[in-house]
Amino acid sequence: MRKLKLFLILCTCLSVLLLSSCGGNSEEYLGELEKLEECKGNLRTIGNAVYSYKTSNPGQLPESIEILIEQKYLKIIPTCPISGKKYIYEKHPVNKSKFKIKCPNPELHVGTTDPKSKMKKLYYDTDTVKYE
Repeated sequence: MRKLKLFLILCTCLSVLLLSSCGGNSEEYLGELEKLEECKGNLRTIGNAVYSYKTSNPGQLPESIEILIEQKYLKIIPTCPISGKKYIYEKHPVNKSKFKIKCPNPELHVGTTDPKSKMKKLYYDTDTVKYE
């Protein structure tokens, strides 16, 4: 039990040291990660609304995100918590059952492995949030 406590204390100290040595404020970085998670949640919310629409209208995807508001699949159109811009909705050009919802400014989101890194892509592709 004593070894476990010592191990947990050591892990906590190393985590704090690692976050503080990354060149940024660890609280700021954690805030950035929260915004990233909020953005991913928004992408899922819109994606789930598209699926609900598709279930109610077999074989059809909505023409726009705004239709999801008009037909009460969404109460509001979420925006990216970093940029405040609307998400980009695209239907697949060939496979009519697939779609993407993209973050308008993925480069403004912090990376998940390093506070200095930035996202290159952040989107919902048919059923999963993906990012690089």
